[in-house]
Amino acid sequence: MKSVKMQDNFVRMGIEGPRNVNTTNFYGSYFLSEDEHFFNIKEFEEKLKMKIIKNEENLLILEIQNLNVSIANALRRIMISEVPTVAIEKVNIFQNTGIIADEILCHRLGLIPFKINPDLINYKEEDEAYNSFNCVCFKLHVKFNKKVGSNINSQCVYSKELIWVPLNGEQKKYFEKDIPKVVDDNILITKLGSGQEIELICFLEKGTGKTHAKWSPVCTAVYKMYPLFKFDVSKKLTNDEKKDLVNLCPKHVFDLEDSDRLIVKNPLKCSSCRACIEKYPSQVSFEKVKNHFIFTVESTGSITSAEIFRKALFILRNKINDVKDMLG
Repeated sequence: MKSVKMQDNFVRMGIEGPRNVNTTNFYGSYFLSEDEHFFNIKEFEEKLKMKIIKNEENLLILEIQNLNVSIANALRRIMISEVPTVAIEKVNIFQNTGIIADEILCHRLGLIPFKINPDLINYKEEDEAYNSFNCVCFKLHVKFNKKVGSNINSQCVYSKELIWVPLNGEQKKYFEKDIPKVVDDNILITKLGSGQEIELICFLEKGTGKTHAKWSPVCTAVYKMYPLFKFDVSKKLTNDEKKDLVNLCPKHVFDLEDSDRLIVKNPLKCSSCRACIEKYPSQVSFEKVKNHFIFTVESTGSITSAEIFRKALFILRNKINDVKDMLG
């Protein structure tokens, strides 16, 4: 029974690499045995714990306990590829005498993140014409003429040059309280030499990252398992070894309390470098808890990190309801 629980709950971190990485805590893994797993929604709700470690506009760090890795990975994949944003899909170029070719310029424009609430825009059907309900329009018109006697030979074109153009009065009123804009004004698009000019119109559509990466709302959406350190009481570390272990860790995970008691002070900073168990393999054991996760969600700025996570939960719930309806 002890070995089954170890297999279910912990990844053993050895000097040569991780062991016991397979997950067996699902129904059917121990078929017709006393260790079989049966899902209980009430038990799941009671045991699930969530703690917000950091909640900033573009950064969310969450600690979630008693969550199956399949659900954790589903949330990660949804945040990357299924939470919708708004990005440039079509560019009409009227003038481009700069050094960057039209297709490269369009590609660079497409990857600029925009701060637009995707809930205010409908998805555009394949054969549907652009209108005030399914797109947002921006224009870019920049021309550089070198002044006589000036040493400036070029002009940088930044994202702040993109100007929102309401398609009609109704759309202007609709976005009055939440005006569409670029996330960062100082994203470099291109450079123009004297006499060079760019004039174009961009049409932004609602989409998801599984169609193209430009619609992905996250820079990174990752999780790691919670690290667990144990010290063998039968092979105690000397005071000098304890001090060496504290200084050995590059992330300063360990610390000394009352001058001689070794504690794990910053477990979340652990990067799994395994320097501790390489130096002291018999005194220190290192494991990862399989159902205890630290989520890090970094937004591109198009929508907040907290909103990305909330939308991912909503999408996952809808997927589960769809499967439930199909099964009757």
